[in-house]
Amino acid sequence: MQDETIIKQYIEIRDYLKDYLFQMTEVFFSELWDPLMVHIVIKELRQLITKELSYRYPDFPIDYLPQVKISKDDDAVEAGIQIYFNSDKSLRFLGCIEYDSINYDLYCRKSWDPYFSHVFYARNGHAEDAFEKGSKEPAAEYMIGKLTPLSIAYSFAVEEGFVN
Repeated sequence: MQDETIIKQYIEIRDYLKDYLFQMTEVFFSELWDPLMVHIVIKELRQLITKELSYRYPDFPIDYLPQVKISKDDDAVEAGIQIYFNSDKSLRFLGCIEYDSINYDLYCRKSWDPYFSHVFYARNGHAEDAFEKGSKEPAAEYMIGKLTPLSIAYSFAVEEGFVN
């Protein structure tokens, strides 16, 4: 598959997933009474999504399927769907945000540099070079309360337990 073909099909899959995921979360999270059951339902829902998309789009590489971040608190279920195509398999999807009217996918990965543990990415397009990245700056911005896409990625990583 060519890059343009992959991106076009990726967008089609992402749009399908938006409708499909809404229906799935409505069904799976209605009437849950056990708080521990939420974690099991989220895990099973992710597996169902992967199976459904693999069945529906058999020619699309499974490693490039849009990633989904699902969480539930007392009031609502939140689901974030990866907006932009990302070919870097080493990045861990943290979620997506809108910042200054621009949508971003947020990622992190372990760093090989001994001076900092993680590198954070904020992708804002399908192109290979459509991202911002940083390691020390996002942490510093987070500590002083400055809001940038990278500091928000850092805060997501803290919430997920990837960063102390």
